[in-house]
Amino acid sequence: SMLGPVLTMVVLVVGLADSVHIFSAYFQAREHVRTHRAALAAALDHVLLPCLITSVTTVAGFLSLLTSNLEPIRTFGVLAALGTAFAFLLSIFLIPSILLILPQKSGSIRRSVAFLDRTLDLLGHPTRRSSSVILVGTASLILLGVFMMQRLDATANPMNYFHTGARVRQDAEKVDETLGGATS
Repeated sequence: SMLGPVLTMVVLVVGLADSVHIFSAYFQAREHVRTHRAALAAALDHVLLPCLITSVTTVAGFLSLLTSNLEPIRTFGVLAALGTAFAFLLSIFLIPSILLILPQKSGSIRRSVAFLDRTLDLLGHPTRRSSSVILVGTASLILLGVFMMQRLDATANPMNYFHTGARVRQDAEKVDETLGGATS
């Protein structure tokens, strides 16, 4: 179904989010902890519960799709929930295992993390300095979006994807003229 590619991307993004949090906490812990194993333990101690809570709530959200009357939506919900749970388990067990196996270089982590911290701080400074302008701009965009939604025409006729001479479009238009409601 068309939901297959969407399901793949959802599970990939959820799994990557947990992985990014684990790596980020690990690199931060390496700044303050002497041993590699202690940094990994500190990182997991810091992110395990938040990652678990977000994964559980995401699974619950996907399982709520079971209330749909449409079978593809229910199937998507179950598969996305299973994929989210599996991605969480992979992130929690596989990433720490890989980090324990990989050889550690001393000093390189500190330099790269310090560079990243400085870069992100530099990029975030204008945002912090002009937060009221950003807030007003965001509110204006939301109001504009609400206004424009009223003008939105959300009808879709899949026959418009075919050129006027296409047999499938001609047949659908004939059915619509004769019986009504095929495409309108």
